[in-house]
Amino acid sequence: MSQVKLVSNDGVRFTVDSEIVKKCMKTVKNLFDGLGKFEPEEEIPIPVVNGEILKKVMDWVIHHKGEPPFYQEVRDIREWDKNFLEVDDETLSDIIEAANYLEMGDLLQLCYVHTWRDK
Repeated sequence: MSQVKLVSNDGVRFTVDSEIVKKCMKTVKNLFDGLGKFEPEEEIPIPVVNGEILKKVMDWVIHHKGEPPFYQEVRDIREWDKNFLEVDDETLSDIIEAANYLEMGDLLQLCYVHTWRDK
C-alpha cells in the first residue's frame, strides 16, 4: 500500500495509507486524480487545519478504515463516534471546518447530526 504525507498548517506531519485517505477526503482524492501519479515522498499541505485537529480527523478516518458509516439521526451515531465528538464547541467547530475543507461529507453529516441532537 502506498502512503501519503499530510502536513497541517502548523507543520505536523501524518503518514497514512493513500487509499483510505482517498476514500474519505475528496480534496485529497481530487489532488491525486489531477496529478495522475503522486510520489510517496511528496507532502500534501492542509493549510486550514492545525495538527491537533488533523490528528482527530485522521483518527476518525483510520477508525472507520475509509468506510465511514452514514448518519441520518442521532440514534445512528455509534458509541465510538459519540466519544469522538465529546469536545468543546471550538474544537467541534474546527473539526467541521476541517471536514468541510477536505470535503468529508460523512464526517460533516456526523457533526451536524450531533450538533442538532438536542434541538
